[in-house]
Amino acid sequence: SKLGSRLMATSAGELSQVWKEFPKAKEAWKNVVEFVMEEGDVLFLPAMWFHCTEALPKEGEEGGLCISTNVFYIRPEMEALHDPKDIWANRELLPAQAAFKHYKEKVYPQLQSLPPRERMFYCRKTIAALEAEIDEALKDCTKSCVSGLWTESM
Repeated sequence: SKLGSRLMATSAGELSQVWKEFPKAKEAWKNVVEFVMEEGDVLFLPAMWFHCTEALPKEGEEGGLCISTNVFYIRPEMEALHDPKDIWANRELLPAQAAFKHYKEKVYPQLQSLPPRERMFYCRKTIAALEAEIDEALKDCTKSCVSGLWTESM
């Protein structure tokens, strides 16, 4: 992503630049969870969870080796939405790929053809429609938020 590991910036100036580029990230950052994993620890991250990791040497040691392994799991009910060539399940889901391609090839050029004021208006209208879609998806979601973690509801 364009944001990537930039949230690990150490200077206030670097973070200030990140907040300018990604204003919603600043609000979300207030809920950041940081922890140090020890040898043998396992971390499970649900699909599509934004995360950033950093390998740290053991306390009191300068060097050392840190090995991490990623295992991507495709839930059987979601398999049809994944690209069969994407064995690591890293790519966008197929319907999302099609939507982004359509936006880039069709929607974006049309918006760019508008004068600035009208472009701004229709971009905001598009954002409002997407936010309404988010609200609807939240209503339809079969998941519940427990202690800040998404868990499958029974």
